[in-house]
Amino acid sequence: MLSQRELVSLRAKGQAKGQGQGPAKGQGPGPRAGAGPRAGGCGVGDRPAFRCYLDRVRRRIAPAVLLAAALAATGASAGEADTARSLGLGEGFSLGAPRIIRHLDQRIEIYRPSYRGLPVFLSSCAVQLDANGAIRRISPCPAIPPVDVAAPRDSAAERHAESGWLRGRDGRLAAVVRVEAGGGPLLREPMAVFYDAQSLAEIHSEPLYESATAGGLVFGENPVTTPAPVLVELANLDEPGDLLYGLRARVERCLDTADCAATAPFASPNKEGDFIYAPELGELTFDDPFAEVNAYHNITRFADWMQDELGWTGQFGAAGHTWIAVKIGKAWYNAAYYGGNSSNDPYIIFGQDVVDMAYDADVACHEFGHAINRSLRGHAWFLRDAYGLDTSPTGIEEGFADIWTQTFNGDPVMNAYITKSRTADNDLVCPDALAGEGHYEARIISGFGWDVRERIGGEAWSHVVFRTLPFLPAEAGFAELVAALAASAADLGAEGVLAIDPAAAAIIEEEGAARGLLDEACAKRLVPLEGGVRRGVYGYGRAKTGERDRPFGVQWVLTAPDDAAAFHLDVEWLYPEDVAPGYRIHVSRGKPVAVTWLDPDAVPEGDPEFEVDADLTLEGAPSALGFPAVGEPALAPGEKVYLLFSADTDESTVVLAGTPMFLSEQPSPQGDAGPVPESELAARAAPFGIGCAAAPRHGRTASLLAALLP
Repeated sequence: MLSQRELVSLRAKGQAKGQGQGPAKGQGPGPRAGAGPRAGGCGVGDRPAFRCYLDRVRRRIAPAVLLAAALAATGASAGEADTARSLGLGEGFSLGAPRIIRHLDQRIEIYRPSYRGLPVFLSSCAVQLDANGAIRRISPCPAIPPVDVAAPRDSAAERHAESGWLRGRDGRLAAVVRVEAGGGPLLREPMAVFYDAQSLAEIHSEPLYESATAGGLVFGENPVTTPAPVLVELANLDEPGDLLYGLRARVERCLDTADCAATAPFASPNKEGDFIYAPELGELTFDDPFAEVNAYHNITRFADWMQDELGWTGQFGAAGHTWIAVKIGKAWYNAAYYGGNSSNDPYIIFGQDVVDMAYDADVACHEFGHAINRSLRGHAWFLRDAYGLDTSPTGIEEGFADIWTQTFNGDPVMNAYITKSRTADNDLVCPDALAGEGHYEARIISGFGWDVRERIGGEAWSHVVFRTLPFLPAEAGFAELVAALAASAADLGAEGVLAIDPAAAAIIEEEGAARGLLDEACAKRLVPLEGGVRRGVYGYGRAKTGERDRPFGVQWVLTAPDDAAAFHLDVEWLYPEDVAPGYRIHVSRGKPVAVTWLDPDAVPEGDPEFEVDADLTLEGAPSALGFPAVGEPALAPGEKVYLLFSADTDESTVVLAGTPMFLSEQPSPQGDAGPVPESELAARAAPFGIGCAAAPRHGRTASLLAALLP
């Protein structure tokens, strides 16, 4: 292992040779940076939108920057290469300057790897050094074999496209072009899309969403729990303090509420220098400066706490500034964190519908929690495996954002102004509470975290979480999360700087086991489905998957009781409303449905990205299923039947509910789903217990929330 002094020496040698990463880009307009390009001929009706946008980029810029030219013009210094090898990377990899974090008396260096001078997307690694410079812990970068890559045809680098590398399913690097396509008239979901730099075939896609002082009037928490606004100090404002620009945040309002492509400050101080505005609780009140003040205050106090208590020194954008851009007032929108790229700075955006998302301190802390998480580690938002689409990485990311909010405010209930369903004071376990959607899975993680916090104390828990994030592998699941947290607790105890329960590591493992996070069924996302119990499941359609059908994230498991010969499953299409349902049901007896993922280059747009090994597949969104039919062997006592849904729709997000009932007789083979017992009719009307993830209560989601909430 290299010592701290050796690492510093190696980096110094590389800097002396003038090599390494290129010059930093100049600081852009920050808060006025748009979320994505305007349509320009790629409207909602022009499908596929991703391909339409990419073609526009190629026509306008090609041949702007070839990947081959970029490879020839860049390279790692000797010092960077040696540092990269010490972290498990091979020839051609470099790390550049690390982000330095001081945690207690430890130094943590977080690296974003590059290969042959271009970034490796969705990846990070870290080194922990003690006060004497000795390495105590390493989170290796993924050991990806180098590859030989020919020049792509038209790799373009502009505001919304950049060249780099992505690890493929075989573990090898692929040369890619990362394109951002966001919101508004272009797409319904902001996305980062990775295209093969040779064929321009889409290979991966995932969501993007991720001084002076003055007085200000704000809600203590939100209009529900603290309805009377209070006067507070707005800390860290830039001099002369005539805008809501400060050390931690720069807040502006959307000029175009449809896509928020342009912003400008609305709030300004009175003659005493204070930002005093009354809240406007009506629907769609876009000229509401109170929301700007409220957002500035909550983000600033949370960021200050992170630095004062944990030593976090966040930097945003290519220029490394300390503030994050904040946008207020996008119509009919929730709230989100956008992680930025090499050309565009990160930002937080708050939506407005029947409630104003910027009015709730929990929402502000949650979204800034994503900024903290993403400053400490890189990861994908989902993984592909033999059981379907694994959304555990999203559950971990959302769970940590919830944990930061709950531990900062000392309250397990989140979003009281919007919905009380996001609470860590729950008894949810894995795999029972899985629904194939990260915000729902996050409730298991935050509940586990709150239980640990109650046993080892808030201060110790905050330090354990903070220490863990840089060393949590990019592809970690729930079991790996528990192990990493336990390792951090043990390290903190051994270091002796923080007063922490000697049994903290064991407590974390114990609570993780109690929540089912260490179970094999949890890792495989095999959700038990009992007779008469209504469950929900999420999936994603072609508007969110790069135009390719994908399986859902969980498989339901029915275990036959002694007196059952078959079962009847009633399936309900809950969301989106007023559109034709589109899904498939795959059924397997005795073993889970086996999913084989296909090479995206060989999959035409609109076709499934996978194949299944199943006993039965039903197309056409059947509203009921009877299985097994007459002529097939009846269910044996204790026999397990596995159900996997897959999307077959142009919509973005799909929500289904299912209620099974075991039958004493098998249904006919002509498609009759079998009789529905009277006892099932009442079960159909009962809500299923997957909660609601801070979704706005408006228009298309109103009845969805009514169905989901108990």
